[in-house]
Amino acid sequence: SAVNGEKVRKENPSLSVSQVAKLSGDHWNALTHEEKKPFILQHQEDKKRFRREMRDLVYNGFFVNKDGVKSIDLKPKRKLSQTQSGLREKSESAPLIKEEPIPILPKKPTSAYAFYVRDHVAKIMSDKQLKCTEAVQHVSDQWKQLSEKERKKYDLLFKQDQLRYEQQMQQLEENGFFLTESGQKSSELTQKPKRSRCVSSQKSNGESKQACLPSSKKREVKSEAKGQ
Repeated sequence: SAVNGEKVRKENPSLSVSQVAKLSGDHWNALTHEEKKPFILQHQEDKKRFRREMRDLVYNGFFVNKDGVKSIDLKPKRKLSQTQSGLREKSESAPLIKEEPIPILPKKPTSAYAFYVRDHVAKIMSDKQLKCTEAVQHVSDQWKQLSEKERKKYDLLFKQDQLRYEQQMQQLEENGFFLTESGQKSSELTQKPKRSRCVSSQKSNGESKQACLPSSKKREVKSEAKGQ
């Protein structure tokens, strides 16, 4: 356990990290099932905490830690290398190690309405020579006129994507990572900077143009989807 590892380090300050880990592992293997039981229970409780915090992070954008503090109000711990730790004793201006990367989370399910927009906006922009925002409004009006039968295809796409999201969240809670649609572990990916969502269309002269969907229109698309 972490507590035992700290104890081993104090008793054997000359040991390397790998040696401390091996010695701690030997101690653990020597314990009986009854002696291991309290630590197993702690591990199970910590898994529950992790799942709860991950769920809150996904749905709320933050989680509350055991001290009742929101994660967005916490300052990241500044980690120093061994060399920097030595320099800190001589100077308070020692450089800091980079902060931990932002974890990759499963993409939230795409709504039926958003699937419909994705299918039709580019064509309408090209056919009618409309701006992106104008095309989205045109598609929104079309969506409202669709029958239940005509929406069925997009409702099915939403349900499939919702299942994908739930499966990835379960994988994340159980393993600490999830598999992407390409089969790659999320822990092997790096967080990409957020970009504006663009819809491409073709001008009559063949040149390509990019029309970005503004944040206000994104919110409109989301609220429209909720109202369907």
